[in-house]
Amino acid sequence: MFNSGFEHETCCDKPCIECGQGHCSYMAMACNIEKHYCNYCKMFIDAGTNWITYIVQCSDGTLYTGVSNNLKNRVKKHNSKTGGAKYTRTRQPVKLLKFFIQLSKSDAMKLEYKIKQLSREDKFKL
Repeated sequence: MFNSGFEHETCCDKPCIECGQGHCSYMAMACNIEKHYCNYCKMFIDAGTNWITYIVQCSDGTLYTGVSNNLKNRVKKHNSKTGGAKYTRTRQPVKLLKFFIQLSKSDAMKLEYKIKQLSREDKFKL
């Protein structure tokens, strides 16, 4: 679970995608979620192979939940005139609120569904 307001935060508790043993202990927010740091391998891992469930807050205060394997580009698309979700297109700019890294698209989509079932208040508590 993440808040996007900090430069560096604790990352996911999923096993490292390279070694399968260590856990990602560092998120390089300054690199726009492009790399994880595994505390077992002692190396950075490309995050592009993972899927991310994310929540953005629209300019009108509403929340939008989605899935992507390239969060940086997806948020850019949400803030562009084309390419983003129809819902967010008229509610720009959007701001990344939280994101959750998953190891598969299926896991990310399952989490997206669960989040969409939550109340607005519960989404902020994540």
